[in-house]
Amino acid sequence: MPRVVITPLHPASVGAVDIIAATRLAPNRVVTAVRDGSGNFKVIVWDVSPEGSLTRRGDADGDAVSQIAITDWRAGPGVVTAVRTAAGNLKVIAWAVNLDGTLHRRGDAEAGPVKNLTVSSPSGLDGVVTPVINDSGELEVIAWLLSSNGTFSRGDSTGSGGECTSVAATALSETVTAARVAVAAITAMPRPSR
Repeated sequence: MPRVVITPLHPASVGAVDIIAATRLAPNRVVTAVRDGSGNFKVIVWDVSPEGSLTRRGDADGDAVSQIAITDWRAGPGVVTAVRTAAGNLKVIAWAVNLDGTLHRRGDAEAGPVKNLTVSSPSGLDGVVTPVINDSGELEVIAWLLSSNGTFSRGDSTGSGGECTSVAATALSETVTAARVAVAAITAMPRPSR
């Protein structure tokens, strides 16, 4: 097997953060979502040169959060963030990203309380999927339809996926009849019987 060499090129900093998520928006553009030192979240657009140097473009601020996830939004073009608000609720936010890297908040929607979350944008779905650990500690997958102007409509959601403590997801290629997403979860350990 050939050896793969990973070389750090040009680091960039945004100050003190304690949560970070990132997604690719274009071959030379990434968007990060962070929780800053004040507990508020911020979305930042970065351009990456062929040599690997980073140029910070636009950014936008949000409210206090305890969890953050981000995915691309092809119809935007832009990104969608999923956050756990200070009240513990799931909130999805659509952000349009202009060619110059400036950000504009397009729309948002809120669901009930969650303990853990992620977000994915599968091919074939005009929207995003938010796999979450709901307030009962069970896996729930929620589909959100998202119009090009940033309006969310809550679609179907799964029933109980069983007790879990953490969740991750990634988009799969679509089939003729369905958009698909793979969801991974850490299940709760069964209690030993006595």
